[in-house]
Amino acid sequence: MPFDDKNVEPVPRIKKSTGIPRSFMMEVKDPTTKGAMLTSTGKYAIPTISAEAYARGKKEKPPFLPEEPSSSSSSDDPIPEEFLCLLCKALMTDAVVIPCCGNSYCDE
Repeated sequence: MPFDDKNVEPVPRIKKSTGIPRSFMMEVKDPTTKGAMLTSTGKYAIPTISAEAYARGKKEKPPFLPEEPSSSSSSDDPIPEEFLCLLCKALMTDAVVIPCCGNSYCDE
């Protein structure tokens, strides 16, 4: 059977650029370029978006690195006056507005 012959190299599968506008494609000379597709003119091209992505590469942090502290830490930032209860001077929980004076207080 001819499919069992180990001396025959497999033919690379060539993708066609059907459906992608030519203005989005950039010609390449080497058909082995990553993402290269065969155009209707018989030349090889890659999408310009893919070319930019391959050039930039993926920037991902390894999962084992410790996280950097966030720039907004709650201990450094004071709580604004309008969020503090006028009675207990703490951060309001379940705040209610009193209709007679329009002030806000904790619901407790």
